[in-house]
Amino acid sequence: MVANAGTGTVGEYDATTGAAINANFITGLKSPFGLAVLGNILLVANSGAGAIEKYDVTTGAAINTNFITGLSFPEGLALSGNTLFVSNAKVFNYRVGKYDAKTGAPIDASFITGLDEPVGLELLGHILFVANAIPGIIGKYDA
Repeated sequence: MVANAGTGTVGEYDATTGAAINANFITGLKSPFGLAVLGNILLVANSGAGAIEKYDVTTGAAINTNFITGLSFPEGLALSGNTLFVSNAKVFNYRVGKYDAKTGAPIDASFITGLDEPVGLELLGHILFVANAIPGIIGKYDA
């Protein structure tokens, strides 16, 4: 799966060749960025809509487009078990929040604060790496 903010789509591509399987797997989004898969659920950071949305990973059918709302430009997503980490620009007060990946309930919406435009998240064990676009650095945090 690939999120395309420019076209407002999520597409399916062959992992070996890069060939499009279905470039319009999910359409009508407003600047999708981050993606995460939890079982048969595809979580999409729909940045322009300020929401994390849920889709069926097999069909692309919407399950809950209001899964987590009230965000301001969510971009990066990372999963650790049933915990979803979301990078978010809250009125230019950038942060990474923790949410329950099954219910969408906030665990700690301000888990990491004082960041400079976090755009990417990645987990390695209990270490959360946060890519900060403006200074061009990667921060390392205990998840």
